[in-house]
Amino acid sequence: MLNAKTIPDRYPIKYIHDFAHSIAGCKVFSTIDLVKRITKYPSTTRISKIPPSQRPLVCLSSRFGRNPKDERQHEEHLYQLFERIKEYGILVNTSKCVFGVSEVTFLGYHISASGTKPKESKILAIRDFPAPKTVKQLRRFLGMLNFYRRFIPDAAQAQAPLNTLLTGSGKPPTRSTSPASRSKLSSSAKDLSTAVLLAHPNCEAKLALTTDASDVALRAVLQQYQNEEWQPLVLFSRKL
Repeated sequence: MLNAKTIPDRYPIKYIHDFAHSIAGCKVFSTIDLVKRITKYPSTTRISKIPPSQRPLVCLSSRFGRNPKDERQHEEHLYQLFERIKEYGILVNTSKCVFGVSEVTFLGYHISASGTKPKESKILAIRDFPAPKTVKQLRRFLGMLNFYRRFIPDAAQAQAPLNTLLTGSGKPPTRSTSPASRSKLSSSAKDLSTAVLLAHPNCEAKLALTTDASDVALRAVLQQYQNEEWQPLVLFSRKL
């Protein structure tokens, strides 16, 4: 009954590609780690009752980045940010903050002026993941791999043999221990090691969409033309 009467407020952290367009042209980055948020409003106050100009502070993510175009603008942004943090009594975990660097790791990604790619430690964790012995373990492996799917060329084609093993609820996939299946598991993990660096979208750049298909899967890549070269923005693939 309580759940039926409750109207939840949801402010999830955005995916990196949701704000990647705002990173284009940025060369200086900082990440801020917050340990506590204190506002002037009681816990019973709904977000809709708080003035719009103050809502972002109440809903502030515990980790976020600032991405100005140059160092001077970067310092101005940080000054404005810390003034607001001080005003609202927000505490910062300085040991986990990074200021004024050319590249950062954020939400599982490595971000620089050149683009975005998977975090190296995540790649190693997937590559060293034990060979799945059950359907549940195989789903977990594919789930970790597909978190970075948009960086992997022709992922659907490569993973098609593994997806055919996803039968049942938890019984051991008997074919997953075959040499062919072990080879596919290994090659799928290695595909992430050669993940494509995805450029930050530039709203003024020329775009091109390239598509292809086989008997097994569809694939496409969205690119932009910048600095006299085609730069990939996202890779797409789907099993037929």
